[in-house]
Amino acid sequence: RDDLLRRALESVCRQSRPPGTVVVVDDTGSAATAGIVAGWKDGAGVRYVDGSGLAPKGASASRNLGAWSCDAAILAFLDDDDRWRPGFLAACVA
Repeated sequence: RDDLLRRALESVCRQSRPPGTVVVVDDTGSAATAGIVAGWKDGAGVRYVDGSGLAPKGASASRNLGAWSCDAAILAFLDDDDRWRPGFLAACVA
């Protein structure tokens, strides 16, 4: 799903209100996914978290790990197969 991840990250980086940090939780521990995050070009503060040891696995566990991995006052969640329109974060914060 790495192509989907790239597309999702691109939508985050196009926000009119840029995020402070982007946490990518990978519940498979994929080296390819870690490589995408490590080489991310847009300087959006993208960080990789290996969630392969989560039990049980699933979207809820991944989201909880992501929330625990950052200290932001505001959180927004995006799955790898989703995209945000450019004004999404600004509208949510407003």
